[in-house]
Amino acid sequence: MYQMSTNDIGTWDDFLGYDSGGLGSGGKTFLENWKKGGKGSADVWLYVGKVSAPVPPRPLWHHPWHKIEVRENKETRAPVRELWSDRIVSADSPELHRTRFLFDDSGVREFPPVACPFGRMIETIRGLVHRGKLDWKTPVFVFEPDDQANRLVIHAGGIYNGFKDAKDDSAEFAELKAADIHPGTAWRESALVKLQYVFCVLDARNPTSGLKITIEPNQLGQKTMEVIDKSRKGAESKSDPNGQRGYMVSNPFAIRWTFDKSRTGNYGANMYDAIKLHSEVHPLTPAIEAMIRGPMPDIARYVELPDYKTLRARLEHAATPALNAVIDWDVIFDVPAQKQEARREERVPEKIAEPSRGRRVRKVEPEPSKDWIACNKCDKIIDPKAAKCPHCGQEYEFDDDEPATAAQGKPAATPVDDCPF
Repeated sequence: MYQMSTNDIGTWDDFLGYDSGGLGSGGKTFLENWKKGGKGSADVWLYVGKVSAPVPPRPLWHHPWHKIEVRENKETRAPVRELWSDRIVSADSPELHRTRFLFDDSGVREFPPVACPFGRMIETIRGLVHRGKLDWKTPVFVFEPDDQANRLVIHAGGIYNGFKDAKDDSAEFAELKAADIHPGTAWRESALVKLQYVFCVLDARNPTSGLKITIEPNQLGQKTMEVIDKSRKGAESKSDPNGQRGYMVSNPFAIRWTFDKSRTGNYGANMYDAIKLHSEVHPLTPAIEAMIRGPMPDIARYVELPDYKTLRARLEHAATPALNAVIDWDVIFDVPAQKQEARREERVPEKIAEPSRGRRVRKVEPEPSKDWIACNKCDKIIDPKAAKCPHCGQEYEFDDDEPATAAQGKPAATPVDDCPF
């Protein structure tokens, strides 16, 4: 029995309304890598489960991270230390993650991580940097594989993506360049929580290969939601007010996913797309329906929470002396299970408003000065009256009768100690 994370959703309607705020190994378990060379497509049937007990894709909030794996060299049979990517599933709630871009004037998150030690570590490092107790150029983690060309150094500012705003002609840019840190690629050091989706799919071009698991970016998850929602709404009629004829669960259809790295658009927002395929392209046969409604592949290992004793040992081992000298690992990992819910309730806003005209409104009671709006595309904070997001260019329209909301400035900074929670 695995320990479930807070990424669970129960119904297809939950998936279609999921608020966000690729993995392919070509093996027996995963969908073959369909994005090789920066461009590709995949025709898939989504696993839907039984009509009486549908199973939607799973949202996965996690921290992108790294690990050293010891593998056998295929030629020499000798053990080799290799650098591998990793995912640290977050124990914090999706509601808390959606507030991840809200900070007070001191640079501290208004609602810092509560139940996730990894997230708590990131915010502790951010706080140390902002209070001048740790230089943002200081290496905080080093991963040493046998191939030194793959050696990875993570800096204090890099772990929370703090280098991204350094302009080419700024003193900050010159400072980073002198330290051999390149802001244009330093985003790779970021371990900030991100949203992906765990899909169980059947390759429509090779259905005999069976059900596969694929973990895809939020962008593709959103595009897939749009296709499914549009199909259902397009089938609505007087005789079928709920659009069941176009509903994925009751009347499955294949979807084509496309990826083109050159379609960068606004911060890469256009690289992924999804379209509904006509039944003539991929007809729903009894064999296919049996597979997408039958037993589901086991995804437990991809959504379960980490073993925190092991995680702590790995972090302390990869941490530099400079980080270990200023961080208290006991505090970072001191999250008793019985306190998680209580602390989450203390930190998470009382209400997350429903999306309105393509944007989300976060309301925090009782202080109206803390009303904020997040861009539906890039999730950064924007003026609630803005017709266009200044960060990614997303445009918005408003109904005449839509109530206006106005941000009234940033909340005042509050005194903090070294630990933001």
